[in-house]
Amino acid sequence: MNQLAHSDSLYLRQHADNPVDWWPWCDAALAEARRRDCPILLSIGYAACHWCHVMAHESFEHGDTATAMNAAYVCIKLDREQRPDLDRAYQRAQQALNGRPGGWPLTVFIDPHTLLPIFAGTYFPPTPRHGLPAFRQVLDGIATAWREQRDAITQQGAQWHEWLAAAEATPASAGAEASDFVAHALAQIESRFDAEHGGHRGAPKFPQASELELLLDLAEADRPESEAARRMLVTTLDGMARGGLHDHIGGGFFRYCVDADWGIPHFEKMLYDNAQLLPVYARAAALLQRPDYARVARLCLAWMQRELRLPDGTWASALDADSPGGEGACYVWTRETLAAALPDATLRTQAEHDFGLDRAPNFEGHAWHLRLATDSALMREDADGSAMRNALLAARQRRPPPARDDKALTAWNALASAGLCRAARALRAPELVQPAADALAALRGGAWRDGVLYAQAGSATSVPGFLDDHAYLLDALLELLAWRWSAQDFIWAQALAATLCAAFEDHARGGFFSAWP
Repeated sequence: MNQLAHSDSLYLRQHADNPVDWWPWCDAALAEARRRDCPILLSIGYAACHWCHVMAHESFEHGDTATAMNAAYVCIKLDREQRPDLDRAYQRAQQALNGRPGGWPLTVFIDPHTLLPIFAGTYFPPTPRHGLPAFRQVLDGIATAWREQRDAITQQGAQWHEWLAAAEATPASAGAEASDFVAHALAQIESRFDAEHGGHRGAPKFPQASELELLLDLAEADRPESEAARRMLVTTLDGMARGGLHDHIGGGFFRYCVDADWGIPHFEKMLYDNAQLLPVYARAAALLQRPDYARVARLCLAWMQRELRLPDGTWASALDADSPGGEGACYVWTRETLAAALPDATLRTQAEHDFGLDRAPNFEGHAWHLRLATDSALMREDADGSAMRNALLAARQRRPPPARDDKALTAWNALASAGLCRAARALRAPELVQPAADALAALRGGAWRDGVLYAQAGSATSVPGFLDDHAYLLDALLELLAWRWSAQDFIWAQALAATLCAAFEDHARGGFFSAWP
């Protein structure tokens, strides 16, 4: 057993039994790497990440690979949800070194004396495939370079540091009108828009919540761009709500789909995605007079309350992509499992019609991941449909569930709370505000200590909060105050605003630092 067994991160504990001598990110680990004069192998991921699990099973659980890692490196595991500052920095390095976006798992080899990257990538397979080298090849190559090409590594680190400093020093453009930024953003969205399915063209396909919020704002406004924004908004919301990204039985959205038509997801479900999509659907329901969008929003909240709610009133961060029976096992259906869940022939026929189960299986050749087959199935809500979905949900809840990551992250809980307040206003549903108020009260008790906001509620080892923790929580408090006055919450909001400006504002160039300077 390594040094991760007692971590308060589920992701780190998932690796506690690896033969790799994992360390958490800490001063002692960095000092050990400097003492040994060996590179740091930093592996960043999160508990619900499918490809993180794949790389763990293929590489980190194997004795020969672990022996090579332990011999040449100090190996550090990092939960990106606990240290978004470090994840952001090394993701940026990965993109600069490779010329393409990163992801998770993020694999970074680091000079222990400067903490600058030597080499970075994401998932590496155990044998070469898809243009990727084998992980053992990477391990051996970096170890050899560290022994034989130290001067070149040092020079590369210096160049990277100069590039980063120059990028940080680049001043923001001055004098541009806000309308110019909006027009540019809309043009960017249009340039990659999938006119058939919505969202960005190609695969994998992620819900882009911030883009949807911009489209919604423009659709609500009286501007020349409003019609185009409304068209892209509706196409995307329909595609997501009808497709496999949406959990039609349990509510909520999966993190992303592996195909271009929102068909098959990787099955992790994240609080932050749903926290942002819920108010988008609620606001769109009010703007477009679409009661089906309102149902999507309410089902999303029902899922959050049923499957993510923690005893103190906050929400857990995620459900794992993998179930005990394999990826998707909790969510997919065969004819046999469907018949057992729906003995009533009328309900079974409706399920087959609504979800297109007369077609070939869409999941690994033998099962169906449910997606709506027709537009009418999205628009319709009747007693039989509700009974059918309730019966399927009851059957699904008897299956072994995916693991839940119980971290109560301040930023994500604040996002969810603000989103519920906005949804309540759009749907004229004040009952949606209470879960938000409960979560914010729990954050006050669990993440605000001695005038300092922490990034994780109820964690004795949490780091102080980042810019997004302060900004999202301030936004959530203002949304709640708009619903009901509380002098205590107003004083708290003032304190957060003061800390945000004092700790994060860049007085020299404008804007704000994302982490403590």
